Amino acid sequence: HPKQFPDGGLPTLAQEIGFLAGVPVQYFAAINLDGFQKAIDLVGGVDVVNPKPIDDIHYDWFDGTHGFHLAAGPVHLDGRIGLAYVRSRFGAGDSDFTRAARQQQVLAALRKKMVTPAAIARLPDLIKALGSSVRTNYPVSDVSRLLTIAGKVTDETTFKKVLGPPYAVHPPTNTTGGVYTLILDMDRIAKLSVDLFG
Repeated sequence: HPKQFPDGGLPTLAQEIGFLAGVPVQYFAAINLDGFQKAIDLVGGVDVVNPKPIDDIHYDWFDGTHGFHLAAGPVHLDGRIGLAYVRSRFGAGDSDFTRAARQQQVLAALRKKMVTPAAIARLPDLIKALGSSVRTNYPVSDVSRLLTIAGKVTDETTFKKVLGPPYAVHPPTNTTGGVYTLILDMDRIAKLSVDLFG
């Protein structure tokens, strides 16, 4: 809807997230699925702790096969398995919210891996390989500063929140025309903003 959102999708999303979080979001980056897989492979894979077994018989590998299975516990993800890990949502007890949490987990692991000396040495290859897979408004001239900042970030200083329940509620289906709808609980969002950002 370009008339309703003249700034375009990503700038509008950044602005709205800034509004919800109560802090301005100056920069954004988006990566497509192909680029995400390449990025994981180019840093030699990432390590995460899978919180529960995944048994998604519906997962589509786009090669004529289906089904993604992964044991709980520490796992090393290459690009192909990493992509399945962040896309799968039909395992027992899974949903868009558990998938979003796994996406945040893998992005944190990717950040940690990208600031290692080995990955920094491969940064030109990474940028070249990703090419049109990434859309961002971050100035290329400041990438070294960003890496310096990223190197100081730790899991202990990072907050990961999925804005599903309890931050969003599903109103009674008879009030939504039978459509599954989530509405943000703005009081909870405001409290979360204060808790995170003061």
